[in-house]
Amino acid sequence: MREETKSKQVLLEKVNITGKQLEDQVLLRRANLALEHMGIQADDAPKKCKEIYFASVVVLPRGGVVYEMDSRESADWIKKADVKAAFLEKYGRGLDVEMKDRLYLVVVDSVPIRLNIDDGVALRRIEGGNTIKEGSIKKVRWFKKPE
Repeated sequence: MREETKSKQVLLEKVNITGKQLEDQVLLRRANLALEHMGIQADDAPKKCKEIYFASVVVLPRGGVVYEMDSRESADWIKKADVKAAFLEKYGRGLDVEMKDRLYLVVVDSVPIRLNIDDGVALRRIEGGNTIKEGSIKKVRWFKKPE
C-alpha cells in the first residue's frame, strides 16, 4: 500500500510566491489548472487513465510540495522529460520550480577503489551491467574515502 502511494507522488521544489506558502487547496488547484492548460502537449497521456488529476498535496517544511496523482501511470507520464517541461512551464509561470526524482540511499560493499565516482560514463556502465534503468544512479559517494 505504501509503495503504491509513493509511486503516485510527484515532488516539486521552490514552490512559493514572494516567500509565502500557499494553502493546500490553492496548490492543488494550481497543479490541476496547469494540467488543463497543457493542451496539445498532453495528448500522449496514458489512455487507460480516464482523467488525469492531482488528488492531494502535502507542503514540506522547506518549501517543496509532494503531490499525489490519481494513478501510478499518471505520475510516470508527468515525469517524462517533455511532459515535465510542459507542465512546469504552465505551473511555474516564470518561477524557478523543479520536479525532483525520488532518490534512495543504497549502500554497496566490495566496490573497487579504482572506480571514478565522478565519471558519468562509469555510472552508466554500472547500470547497464546490472539491468538498472539508465540514469537511475544519480550520485555516488564513498562511505569512507579510499586510502
